[in-house]
Parts: sequence; structure tokens; C-alpha cells
Amino acid sequence: MGTATALGGMPFIKENTERSLNNVDDYIVYLHVVHGSNPDYQKGLASAMALHPEMEGRTDFAIKNAYRKAAKAAKK
Repeated sequence: MGTATALGGMPFIKENTERSLNNVDDYIVYLHVVHGSNPDYQKGLASAMALHPEMEGRTDFAIKNAYRKAAKAAKK
């Protein structure tokens, strides 16, 4: 049994999650902004990656890209 199945399946997870999971980069940034200062952030991120393997390898890119976009927007 996979992690998502154990938690009720992907339809259940998407329906009962506080964030839309349709864009993995936005979800990564959301986790970083809201939970990044939590001492258990890395554990939570690892759990999220277990549910969404497509997150693996995108975390640094998504966060750096968000900071780049914010800096660009701030210059306007």
C-alpha cells in the first residue's frame, strides 16, 4: 500500500488539503513560507515528498524562483 492510498487516496487528499496541489512549485513555496521556520520543517517536507514524489528535486528551484520573482516585482 502506498502513502497516498494509506491516507485515503489522492482525491481525498486534494479535497481535504488547505492548498491546491495542482501546481507543485506553488505548494513547495507555500510550505517554505508558512512552515519553513518550524524546527520540524525538513520532516514535514520529506512527508510531503512521500505523497508527491514530483516535488523531489524541485524544492530549491521553486524557492529560488519565487525569491527571484518577488525581487523583480519589488523593483517595479
